Amino acid sequence: MRALLFSTLFLSILFVSCKDTDNALPCKEITPGVAFEAKVHDTWCLPDESVKITIGTVIEDSRCNVKDIVCVWAGRIVLELLIETNEEPFYRDTFYAVDNWQDEMMVGNYVLELKQVLPLERNDFVTDTSEYAFQLILTQN
Repeated sequence: MRALLFSTLFLSILFVSCKDTDNALPCKEITPGVAFEAKVHDTWCLPDESVKITIGTVIEDSRCNVKDIVCVWAGRIVLELLIETNEEPFYRDTFYAVDNWQDEMMVGNYVLELKQVLPLERNDFVTDTSEYAFQLILTQN
């Protein structure tokens, strides 16, 4: 009985400690100069993987885009990005998109532009992360 209990415990620990490495999502391919629509937690790469961009968390969304609400300030959206390039193996950067909710940043030898944030209009100030989409363009500098 003791051997059966020990074997069951050992196999349970072994099963829990195994990692499934096949669950990693592949990069979606970026074509320089062509707009692409990314969602939170998407990873996008150039074909040679010299640039890899993962959409992080929406840190702040104070956009005044709620139906039937009048605001004094248009607000902003703050979006975290996790970036890897040949020059820098890993770093975080942030879009601070104010007023028109557009921004741009340098990524290696490229410029990454945030062109549009969706949803354009919300029913209330609570938005599920899965509802966000970001139109981006990566162009050679």
